[in-house]
Amino acid sequence: GTAASRHRYMEALREHFRPHLPTLSKDSQRRFETNVLRILDSKEAQDRAAVAAAPSILDFLDEADTLHFAEVKRALEAAGIEYLVDPFIVRGLDYYTRTVWEFEPASAGGQSTVGAGGRYDALMEILGGPPTPGVGFATGIERMAINLRERGLGPLAVTGPDVYIGVAGREAHGEAIRRARELRLRGQSVVLGDPSRGIGAQKRHAGQLGARDWLVIGNREISTGLTFFRDLETGTDGDTVPLGEMTLAFESMFRKVERLHEAFATARARRAGDGRPADDPLVERWLAAFRTTRNAVVHDDRLPTDDEWDTACQLLDLLRSQLERIEHTP
Repeated sequence: GTAASRHRYMEALREHFRPHLPTLSKDSQRRFETNVLRILDSKEAQDRAAVAAAPSILDFLDEADTLHFAEVKRALEAAGIEYLVDPFIVRGLDYYTRTVWEFEPASAGGQSTVGAGGRYDALMEILGGPPTPGVGFATGIERMAINLRERGLGPLAVTGPDVYIGVAGREAHGEAIRRARELRLRGQSVVLGDPSRGIGAQKRHAGQLGARDWLVIGNREISTGLTFFRDLETGTDGDTVPLGEMTLAFESMFRKVERLHEAFATARARRAGDGRPADDPLVERWLAAFRTTRNAVVHDDRLPTDDEWDTACQLLDLLRSQLERIEHTP
C-alpha cells in the first residue's frame, strides 16, 4: 500500500504484538521499537504463533490501493504468470510502495527466493528529485545458478566478437577508438587491441577470443585512408575498405550478412532432397540489392543512407528467422 496505508497497518501491528512482547524473541522485541513490520519476517519458533495471528495488510488498503492491486493481479493473469498473495512479505527498504514481490521456482522450498523487489514511487522524492514512479529488484547469483543447474540449463555458448581492431602504434589509438565506436553503434561487437602490444600479439589475442574478423588501424592506414578485414577462420582477406565514417560498420554488417546467408543456403541445400527449393526468392532479391548498395558504399566511399541501414538490418533479421525456422522444422 501507500505510506498512509502502511502507517495505519503498522499501528495495528503494534497493538497486536504489544501483549506478546514478553514471549517474543529478542530480535522481535528490538524490531517492535525500530520497525514493527520486520517482526513478520521472523524465523524464530517462539514468534510463529503471534505472527500467524497478526492482522493482514490487505485489510488496511484504501480504495485506490485496492483498485491498483486488483489491476496488478489482472495483468499477471493475462500474462499467464501464476502467483500467490502473501500479505506477510516484508522487504527491508522503507521506500517501497504498493506492491512488493518475491519470485520462487515452482519446486521451491524454504529459503528458495531467487528474486525479490517491488515498486517505489517515493524514492526519487526522498533523494530530492521530482515524483517519479519506479520498480526494481535484486537476485541472488548463487541461487540462480543452482536453479539453472537443477533444470539442466548451463551457460550460453560464448561467442567471440564480430571484429577485433588491431592498433598499430599509440598515434593511431584515437582513430581506432572512433572506428570501434561506429561499429558498436551499428550493433557490432568489437574488441580494441592494446597499442602497447605488438600487432602479432594482438592478432593472437583476437584468435584466442574467437573474433571472426580482424582489421588493423595504424599510421599507414590513416595516411592512405584504407584498411581491410581478414576472416580469422578462413585466413582470407576482404576488399580494401575506406576508413571513412560508417564505411567500416557497413562492411562489417555486409560480412555478417554474407556469412549468415552462407549458413542459410547450406541449410536450404540439405532440404533440397525433399523437394523444397534450395533458394529463397525473397532472400536472394534482398541480398542482390544489398550487395549493390555495399559496392557503392565501399568502392565510392560514400555514407550509407538510413534506408540502406534499415534494409541491411531487416535482411539480417530475415536470414536469422528463416535459418531458425529451417533448423527447427522436422
